[in-house]
Parts: sequence; C-alpha cells; structure tokens
Amino acid sequence: MPLAWTIVSLALAATVWAAPAPAGAGSADVPYVGCETDVMGGVHHLAAPTGAPRAIDAPPVIGLQLAFYQAQRSAGVLMPGIYAPRHWHCYAYQGAGIAELVVAPRPLSAADVGGDDHPDPGISLLDFPSDTGPGFNFASQIIASYFPQRLNDFLQRWGATSSGKGTSGAMPGATAHIWPADSVQSLDERTVLVTTPLGSRGFGTSGGWFSPGPLPVHSLIVLDRDTYGVHELRVRLPPVDASLLPVIERAEHRELAGR
Repeated sequence: MPLAWTIVSLALAATVWAAPAPAGAGSADVPYVGCETDVMGGVHHLAAPTGAPRAIDAPPVIGLQLAFYQAQRSAGVLMPGIYAPRHWHCYAYQGAGIAELVVAPRPLSAADVGGDDHPDPGISLLDFPSDTGPGFNFASQIIASYFPQRLNDFLQRWGATSSGKGTSGAMPGATAHIWPADSVQSLDERTVLVTTPLGSRGFGTSGGWFSPGPLPVHSLIVLDRDTYGVHELRVRLPPVDASLLPVIERAEHRELAGR
C-alpha cells in the first residue's frame, strides 16, 4: 500500500462524508441495476427487481461512472439501494433478521455473500429491522455502541429495558462495543461514520462482508427515524475510484435517511 494513498484515505475519512454537494455541481441520472437475492442459504430465490434511473447531485462526467444497485428483501419489498461504480456486480442475501447487499468489481454468487473473508474492494449494505428477534439483537447492540442517547427510547418502543427484561417476557440486552482501532465521527443524531484502518479488525471488517485488507473501510451507520431499524453502508473503494467516495456518500445518505 503506497503511503500517499494511505494518507489520502485517512483524509477522505475525516472530511467527505458530511460534505455538501459543491455549488454548481449539477445533476446526473445513473442507471438502475437489479440484483438477485438468495434467501436463507438457498431456501428461496428472489429475482432481480427493475427500476428507473436515479438522479444524483454530481457533474454528468461523475454520473457516467456510477450506477444504482438494488435487491428485494422479500417478494415485492425492496432493500435500500447502493450507489457504486458502474459495471460492478451485485448479489444479496436474506437471513433471519438481516439482509445484505454486496456490490463488487468481480462477479458474485450466493457463496460470496454473508461471509467476512473478503479483503478486496467492494461496497456492502447491511439492513437490520428492529421488529424481529435477531433484528432486535443486532439493532440494540449498534444503538448501544453508536447512538447511546437513543437506547432507552429504542428499548421502550419494543417493551424492553437496558437490563434485558421486557414488559412481555425476556428480551435481549444491549451490549455496547467500540473497536479500539476505529475512528468514530458523529455526523448528526442518527448518523455515524466509522473508519476502520487498513489491515485492522474493526466495525467495517466484522459481522459483514469485509475482512481486514490493504485498504480502509468507511462505514456509514444510519438509524431509522421511525422504526429504529439500522442501515450500515460499508465502502472499500480501489484507488482508481477514490474520487467517487464523496458523491456516493451524499447520495447514499439521502437514500438511507429518507427511509
């Protein structure tokens, strides 16, 4: 890993995620790409959805480099989508209380999604609803770690307490954990940026698609305003696509925060 790229990556992590679109940036339409979904390791399969192009705040020359990728969470219900480099490949996995969409430069299949043994570039989106048992577990841990001021509201919404005992029976507790190698930046009351350094085990390389590798992982965590579901976007771009990071962030933040 060249030192210059390491420095650029760390600088981007600290600045681009909250940056507004440059004045006069213009707009561009990016193509819609539907992605197939594997359900519960092959129990069921969902076809790739179809959709219309998406508009982003970016010069047309940047729009030519991007596409919008989306998959079904269940029949007729769409996951949030991912803005990623054009001509990449995508695949999604639906499990108990979790859905993950992965977009990567190489072709993907069911065998690739749901594991954490990928040191190579890509973008993944983990989607946790908070109204299922497994979803509650995942969401409560994320909220305890990165949105502690929202934890009591979250637990009360679902009839639970921080001790793990709910009004209608036992409920899982909420355990906070911050990875020591990570840097954490709060962007607003429901949005956090977590940067996992190259070669490190951290939030961006744990519990999702990525493993430690020669590039950092930038993770955008967005807490749903109404349901307290959690959306986690994890981005590891190759150096040739590094300039797309701020555009992807702005477009993706609108995609996730609007749900």
